[in-house]
Amino acid sequence: MKKLVQALVLGTLILAGAAPQAAATEVAVVDITYIIKNHGRYKQLRATITNQVKEIEASLRAQFKTLTEERKKLEQYRQGTAEYRKHERKVAQMYSDLQVQRTIKRREIADEDAQRLLQAYKEIASVITSVAERFKLGLVVNFDSSKLDPLNQKQLSTIFRRFVIFQNKRDITKHVLEELTRRYQSASRTSATRR
Repeated sequence: MKKLVQALVLGTLILAGAAPQAAATEVAVVDITYIIKNHGRYKQLRATITNQVKEIEASLRAQFKTLTEERKKLEQYRQGTAEYRKHERKVAQMYSDLQVQRTIKRREIADEDAQRLLQAYKEIASVITSVAERFKLGLVVNFDSSKLDPLNQKQLSTIFRRFVIFQNKRDITKHVLEELTRRYQSASRTSATRR
């Protein structure tokens, strides 16, 4: 009986919390999309990509215009003649080359964009880690702080992908954006000094 009582007391102590408990984890949120839209460096990267796309599109338009002119020249020849077939092959080859070139350029831009986005994410994640450590946070969760527009079907279709439904003043977005800005300005001054 004495052993049974000892076992019950021991079990009660364990269940009552005599065992060590983990410390509570401080949680905060950060809006990475907001940071990317509002940080000077990332605005500059987006502008660079946009300009590259515009340049490539202009070049492709000019080449398509040349292709259209070559197609019109095809009307000068009588169908079935050797000259017609020769010119038809030339036009077909031009069109094929243009399609391949367009596909390759789009892929190159998409790859560059993905690499830039990955680099931006790594930089932002590094700053988030730094800010989280400074505030002694155990977990930082990405969230979307934008207001839902009831008339925007595209935005509404993403509503269930929002992982944070509620947060109460534990948003470190401003701190992360400020730190990124400080680092960017410091790097800009350093590179300007080296020139």
